[in-house]
Amino acid sequence: MPYGSGCTMLFMGFRWSTGDQANIKKQDLTPRCYRWAIEFAEAVKDQAKTPIVFGGHLPSHMGADFLRHVTPCDMVAIGDAELTVVELTKALSRGWNALRTLPGIIYRDGNRIRETGPPLMPSDLDDLPWPVRAELHGAIGTARILTARGCPYRCSFCTTPQFYGRQVRYRSVDNVVAEMQHLHDVYGVSYFPINDDIFIVGSSASVKRAKRLANSIRACLPNIEFRPLCRADVFLRHPDLVPPLKGAGMTCVFLGLESANKEDLLYLRKDVSPAQNTMVLKMLSSQHVSVMTGFIMFTGMSSFRSLRANLDFLFATGQLYRTTAIARTSLGFPGTRLFADMQERGFDLERSTPFVLYPEFLDNRVRQLSIAMEENEIAFAPIDQRILVARLALERVKWQCGDTDSRWQKGQPILDDIASVFYSATLRIFEMAERGAEARKLSHHFQQIRPQMESLRDRLERSLR
Repeated sequence: MPYGSGCTMLFMGFRWSTGDQANIKKQDLTPRCYRWAIEFAEAVKDQAKTPIVFGGHLPSHMGADFLRHVTPCDMVAIGDAELTVVELTKALSRGWNALRTLPGIIYRDGNRIRETGPPLMPSDLDDLPWPVRAELHGAIGTARILTARGCPYRCSFCTTPQFYGRQVRYRSVDNVVAEMQHLHDVYGVSYFPINDDIFIVGSSASVKRAKRLANSIRACLPNIEFRPLCRADVFLRHPDLVPPLKGAGMTCVFLGLESANKEDLLYLRKDVSPAQNTMVLKMLSSQHVSVMTGFIMFTGMSSFRSLRANLDFLFATGQLYRTTAIARTSLGFPGTRLFADMQERGFDLERSTPFVLYPEFLDNRVRQLSIAMEENEIAFAPIDQRILVARLALERVKWQCGDTDSRWQKGQPILDDIASVFYSATLRIFEMAERGAEARKLSHHFQQIRPQMESLRDRLERSLR
């Protein structure tokens, strides 16, 4: 892409999705977006002498180590890099030596790696232009949006606290709604996943802002829907938030529940209890709001008792409908507390890479389960996604038309069957793992349910017609 006075540069910016993992060179495991970005950068480097810049959480937290491990990368733009990239294009047009005075980058200078200090930061998020959305032409009416950046909480698996220093910066309500209006009018967008690191922090100011945003969306865009990412405890502390948000179009919430075990929640530094997780699910269901859950099945301290508690919780609360919920392991990414702890206390050398550390399990039988379920999540991903979409659509039918609607009457028993199949299959491989079965055998046994799950998925989708 051309910049400035004939300068050309490729900027690779990404955020991670823990659990999206696949094999790369030398069988390293790293999130798919990293693998794609690195391989794409290598292909570009083979074809053109183009400066390649990486940005986002992983490169920012790894710093100079990222350049050492990713050979096609010429430099890293640290932190929020919108202002840095603009100045970088100007500097590159003047020559490589001009980079020494540009704040916020780490770059190769011959055989040396230079760091130029903290990045340029926008004083007001409203001053930043809206993202270019050309790819939305002819799309399906969905666009992700950010209303804020940062999170004040301290979850040990999350990169955000260090990336933003546990500070939150907000866009104004008017600016957010204006962008939503633009996307709705120009591209026909009617569904907005809100990708804030945390949508509501629980402070009085944050709660008031959420209510102002809800009122403004309802007034300006009465027929849209949105899905924020929230903590479980915020709605328990502020139950009065749910009606205005739902009235504005909040049909679904993504909740980072993570575990049903007190010990795991302490390890993950969630600062919530299993009882709170259960309570918020019941509360949102009673107000006709669907829930997508973030869940970490395995931690380094997991036992068969704690895994069974997690499985029973997911089954009892209606959250056992896709492999993702029962597959994920607490990973240590650079910039997280888990990464620092694993470096100090030890990690799984065979599974880990410079980009992500896997925990050293107390029980090798649990480790075998973790390996198997990681493979199963990848294998079941296409099935999981379609079941998720159908489940949310079916719940919308129930909320809008009542539980006597024929579509709900046909679909709800199928959801129960999906949960029962997952539950039975998972219990079975728990039993096999306890007797010492290895990961390959566990994965193979679990994947025997795939034809049954595909059939149930198809039946679930047909129930909506």
